[in-house]
This record gives sequence, structure tokens and C-alpha cells, in this order.
Amino acid sequence: MQHLGIGRQTLHNYTMLGLIEPVARTRGGHRLYNEDVFKRLARIDEMKTRGMKLLEIRDAFQAEDRSSERSVEC
Repeated sequence: MQHLGIGRQTLHNYTMLGLIEPVARTRGGHRLYNEDVFKRLARIDEMKTRGMKLLEIRDAFQAEDRSSERSVEC
């Protein structure tokens, strides 16, 4: 992820906040992410550029997730 300008600690923080989710772990304990994480990281960066705090971003993502879950149930 260094090539994206995102450090290991940032990824860890985003994971701990629930902004991104690993899909698996290697035997060595490294987190593995799917391709969708790149879109999510771009959205996080854009939202931060607009002045949003990470907790606000998390809340926005959670609201989106709840909304999409309701539309799937209908």
C-alpha cells in the first residue's frame, strides 16, 4: 500500500475503526484485502479532503451499509 501513499499504521487504524475490512489473513498474520478496498480508500481520502473526521466517515459508511441492507431485504 506504500505505492498509494498509505502507510501500514494508517491501514491498521482504518481497519480498527471499521472503515475497511480484511477478507483474510496470511499464515504470518498479514491482513489481505480485496480489490474493493481501493475504492473505499479513495472515498476516505476524498471525504478527508472535504474536512470530515475519521469517525464522521465511519458513521457515514455505517449509515450507507444500513441503508443498503434495508433495500436488499425488501
